Amino acid sequence: FTKRALDKLKEGKENQEGHVYYDKEQIGKIIWYNEIISREMKHLTAILDTINDFLISDHLQVEEVNLRFLFGEVIDAVRDSRVHFSEKYEMEEKPILDPVKIKMLVLNILINAKEAILEERKRHCPDNHYRGEIEIAVCANSANENLFDITISNNGAMIQKEDLPKIFEPFFTTKKSGEGIGLAVSKRIVTAHKGKISVECEPITRFIISLPMKMR
Repeated sequence: FTKRALDKLKEGKENQEGHVYYDKEQIGKIIWYNEIISREMKHLTAILDTINDFLISDHLQVEEVNLRFLFGEVIDAVRDSRVHFSEKYEMEEKPILDPVKIKMLVLNILINAKEAILEERKRHCPDNHYRGEIEIAVCANSANENLFDITISNNGAMIQKEDLPKIFEPFFTTKKSGEGIGLAVSKRIVTAHKGKISVECEPITRFIISLPMKMR
């Protein structure tokens, strides 16, 4: 498209004063090509950013984390009038984690949850009875006192059973737009924290993340 835009620029007609003129169609084409270039550059930047996130996700800078505050920030970033968010905290202790990486982890999962809800809404249109819901729950791990669990549930479009083993693989995606990096980055972050992440798809989609209380 850069070449096409340059070719169009060369089609301009020069008058006696040395000024170059273009007709409306030529100008329209040049603008259109540059809009495409701009859009695709943003898309490429997003791909490089997500790949960079994937590459650096093993490096941790830990500190005491206020999970209520952290989740509040992430929810504000993805808040949508079509989605109802609820939070439940059964643990007041502040774990020692990398707050930037944990925020990235939660953000990736919430974005996927919101997209699943918006996809499910399309199936219910024009019926307005469907209510998209995302729930975040934080509690102590029942089997290990050194761990705690984050559970993120949504009632959006279900993950197909055959796709479950692949959802954390880099570049795997079922979306028309998307690079398939988000959940792969999320798993890398959990692994870097020496934790575990799993997903259930019945009766609703549920991501369960187990993390250590103290990451040194």
